Amino acid sequence: MQIVVREHTRVDCAGRTDSGVHATGQVATFLSPVAPDPGKLTYSLNSLLPFDVSVQKSLNMPRNFHPRFSCIAREYEYMYHIGARSPFWRGRSWHRKKGFEIEEINQELAAICGHRDFIALTKTLYEGKGTVRYLDSAVLYRKEDPWTGHGDMIVLRVRANAFLHNMIRILAGTIVDRAAGKLSSITDAVLSGSRFKTGQTAPSEGLYFRHAFYVPGTAPGLKELALPDDHPLMRIHAGRMRSSREGDQENHAKE
Repeated sequence: MQIVVREHTRVDCAGRTDSGVHATGQVATFLSPVAPDPGKLTYSLNSLLPFDVSVQKSLNMPRNFHPRFSCIAREYEYMYHIGARSPFWRGRSWHRKKGFEIEEINQELAAICGHRDFIALTKTLYEGKGTVRYLDSAVLYRKEDPWTGHGDMIVLRVRANAFLHNMIRILAGTIVDRAAGKLSSITDAVLSGSRFKTGQTAPSEGLYFRHAFYVPGTAPGLKELALPDDHPLMRIHAGRMRSSREGDQENHAKE
């Protein structure tokens, strides 16, 4: 970015991911005194970026837009490849020989959704560091392998206001351990409040950051999520924006 805009600039992103995690819906911004041509910016960045990173499009955004703080929800998917291993999915999914009882597991996943403490789905070193999140949805679904037209893919799709470190990977591993009979209930494990009651941490290569969602009208050209004002995601977002404004006012008063 510094080479393209020819000045030092800070890049902010909608979300962070572990090493090895993929992102098809990451949003990143930088401040520039002059609005660049979006098409030229995309071309210039892609000519300099390594082969495994690609800018899909560039947009000029309102100055008060922030990819992380303006975001009301983030959506990830975890990919399981079932059956005979596939060279096409190597490094892009978690290969499992056997599938899952999707309907039964989805009932347990539905029971953990909502505004709660997800400390059982993060590293123990994060105890006492704010582990409450709003999990809007968590569901497993089946899809056909697009590379071969046969075989089987099982996808875990989750959406929340934000996620704890390793939260989705631990949930994905807990599902595998539940299917293998190592756990009696995903719901009980997650609600136990103990990392020792949940399952293994799934490999990072199966995880994909799919979407960052924004309030309609605030992020032209990006993924929007229309929700009523009293929806928990909207209330959480409004509270965060209010705290941010109060913080700015306090800092301004100190100056």
